[in-house]
Amino acid sequence: MTPATYIRDISSMISDHEFLRDFSGDYDRDILMCAFVDALNETLPEGITVHGEGAVYADVHLADEVRWVDWEWLIYAVEWDRVVRHYVRRKAAEYGINLEPGDFDSNGYIDGMPAEEWLAAMTMD
Repeated sequence: MTPATYIRDISSMISDHEFLRDFSGDYDRDILMCAFVDALNETLPEGITVHGEGAVYADVHLADEVRWVDWEWLIYAVEWDRVVRHYVRRKAAEYGINLEPGDFDSNGYIDGMPAEEWLAAMTMD
């Protein structure tokens, strides 16, 4: 395993993202932040990882290059559908439902329903 080094904190850039500002009232904010970081990590090259709510780490041999990454652009480029899938997976886990990426179709649906609706139907009390 290659040693990793801390690069920077991008949590303020993430929390200022329009998705999080616009939708945080409709979602569990903590899970939404984690889901956003999950979606962001999917877009990053191997050896670069965002932890928690925005601590960036990179393999030591990538550190100099990663310091020059345009994080604002990368954060802006995260697709909302990706965030929703991660949100639904994390929220479902709170109810003991284990969803895998393959459980979602190419449109982000589960069993023919939008993922958020599916989750609501599965977790009704």
